[in-house]
Amino acid sequence: IDEQNAAAAAVCRGFGYPSGGRYFAAAQGIGGAIYLHRLRCNPNAANLSQCEFIYSTAENPLHWCTHVSDLAVECNATAPADTWQFQLQPINATTLGTSIGRLAARRSTS
Repeated sequence: IDEQNAAAAAVCRGFGYPSGGRYFAAAQGIGGAIYLHRLRCNPNAANLSQCEFIYSTAENPLHWCTHVSDLAVECNATAPADTWQFQLQPINATTLGTSIGRLAARRSTS
């Protein structure tokens, strides 16, 4: 299972896209708090609530990562009526043997 693409598909389906998506390397330096840690999704997950992750906040960080490996998500098919811009940003932590990251989402202004 390609876990990043499974997570990307869950993100896309959660925002109303009819089919999955894929991840790709994003520009580094996005910054901000990292909210999702150790994100793991089944390929059939309808949204992130059906995935496993540790939720973290800026006030109570539960992760050991940086933005050095930020990733973005691209969804397939036509966007839903409410268009969102979002990025799933997993960070590879080789010492933990897992992938950790965050999801950033905002309504599109166009």
